[in-house]
Amino acid sequence: MNERKHEDILRDSVEKWNAWRLENPDIVPKMELARLEDLDLENADLRGAVLTSARLTGANLRNAQLCSADLSEA
Repeated sequence: MNERKHEDILRDSVEKWNAWRLENPDIVPKMELARLEDLDLENADLRGAVLTSARLTGANLRNAQLCSADLSEA
């Protein structure tokens, strides 16, 4: 799955994203340069995700799981 598809799933809804993560535990979500500004990402499972240079300004990350996520330059 390409990086754009990962971002599309997350943008669709956190519930769909978290369900996808449960179904695909071995896939490392890669969303370099993702545009996630102002999204409600509360409770999103972003563990291990590659979010290098992602745009997160104004995003709600309350209770998001970010363990081992790469947020370099985000």
